[in-house]
Amino acid sequence: MVNPITKNFIECHNALIDRGIVKSSRQFALSLDSHAQAISEIVNHKRNVSIELLRKLADTYPINSDFLLLGVGNPLLDTGKRNPNHETTGLSNILFVPAKAHAHYLDFVAKGNHDEHFLKFSLPDIKYQSGEYRCFEAQGDSMEPLIYSGDKLVCSKIIHDGQFQSIRNNFVYVIVTKSEILIKRVINNPSESHHLVLYSENDFYEEISIPSHEILEIWRLDSKISTFLHSPSNSRNSKENELDDIKSVINLQNQDLKQMNATLERLLKSSRKY
Repeated sequence: MVNPITKNFIECHNALIDRGIVKSSRQFALSLDSHAQAISEIVNHKRNVSIELLRKLADTYPINSDFLLLGVGNPLLDTGKRNPNHETTGLSNILFVPAKAHAHYLDFVAKGNHDEHFLKFSLPDIKYQSGEYRCFEAQGDSMEPLIYSGDKLVCSKIIHDGQFQSIRNNFVYVIVTKSEILIKRVINNPSESHHLVLYSENDFYEEISIPSHEILEIWRLDSKISTFLHSPSNSRNSKENELDDIKSVINLQNQDLKQMNATLERLLKSSRKY
């Protein structure tokens, strides 16, 4: 038997479909970044809804929070039909953080300064029509070839409770610390619940362990906006080839150094005998 909040969640789900805001349970699941099977089990009273799903529901749709939590009033706040095929309302709720403004964003987060200096924009996808989002511009090569410098990463906020219960292993997150903004894959080890282990796509970079008290914000990567390059022999591929060549040279040099060290050790041992 499911709990009362789960029953309210189901009513909200049904109201969204009845109103035409979502077409099906599958679309509903996708908009909440969940699995259709999980939503099906909730709707069929086989499991309780999670706190994370409740948060996503409230952030994504015009849900009456009093109804969701207490069962008071109507499931939806507005009375008009809100169809994702209609034009958007013009709400600009995605704050853009360019690479050159990363330091300013850290100050903004730490001190709670006004965000009027940051550009805001919107996207037509229904999941971005309400809620709080950030768009971080990537810089550096640590996440290549998945993410390149200059890519725009649209992210949704993760509640940071110090225990990282909402963090999923091997997902890509933007970690805002007191000193920098990191874009990494994350390993959430329950046995080390007060730390997150971050690693890059580029093997050149080592893993980083970040204690929870150093973390100001956590944002999960939802979408990526990249520059489309028509030419197959573009500069990006050229840079990749150059990096591969450099890595090969470094590996050969490392092998030569190891052989030289082994030779020196043999010579030293021989000299000691005399």
